[in-house]
Amino acid sequence: SVQAVLILLIVFYDLNNTKVTHLEMLASYFLLIMGFIGFIISAINLGKSLTALPDPKKNGELNTEGLYKFARHPMYSSV
Repeated sequence: SVQAVLILLIVFYDLNNTKVTHLEMLASYFLLIMGFIGFIISAINLGKSLTALPDPKKNGELNTEGLYKFARHPMYSSV
């Protein structure tokens, strides 16, 4: 939950009081959107094996499809 609050602060922070170029703003929003999309795709790829706990499900299987064929933990990369 702390991570969600920090992400929301980044998104809704008042950029009028900082010296950020439009290109930097566009790049940051692009990375934020790509990270969100990567997180959603990796959650969908994980399917029924998705759990909030660090221990894998008893009937879960190692996923090597989708984003998981490129990275072992694509959700962490997305965040």
